[in-house]
Amino acid sequence: MKLKRNYAIAFLSVIIFCAPFLYFLTVYAVVFPRQYSRQVEKNCTLFDVNQSLVYAIIKAESSFNKSVVSDAGAIGLMQIMPSTAEFICSNLSVEYKKDNLFDADYNIMCGVYYIKYLSEKYLTVTEIIAAYNAGEGNVNKWLESEKYSKNGITLDSIPFPETQNYVDKVKKYSQKYKFYYNIS
Repeated sequence: MKLKRNYAIAFLSVIIFCAPFLYFLTVYAVVFPRQYSRQVEKNCTLFDVNQSLVYAIIKAESSFNKSVVSDAGAIGLMQIMPSTAEFICSNLSVEYKKDNLFDADYNIMCGVYYIKYLSEKYLTVTEIIAAYNAGEGNVNKWLESEKYSKNGITLDSIPFPETQNYVDKVKKYSQKYKFYYNIS
């Protein structure tokens, strides 16, 4: 009888000790979800892109809602503009259909490829994220201006407050995904 009581006390102690940690993990999984993990992992492996950055962009762009369309016309999880999707599909020799951007597999493939494409053009994640949000043309102009870039390679500042906030948010989210899920 005494042995059962000791086991019960030990079990309750473990539960009480672990409860805050389990609660934290549950809350974190809701705040920073990893929905569509199969598609993210597959495409990040295929295109050699960090998963944490992709999850952060999905969270910032659509909050994991694959049906969302922005006022500017960007579609789906990673908020891909139809013209960008056409460019991506052409590069990948994949058929382009606007409605496919609502499909998680297709949208994530396009978004991850686009991040890879941008990573081959820009040196740091700041320029990659800024170009994802504001477009390559804007980032290229900023890099050519001494007002925004001292070396013409990296941005010292971003003149669009919306883009600066977006870059800061995506970097913060990416760090959270890296830390809590131990992913690159």
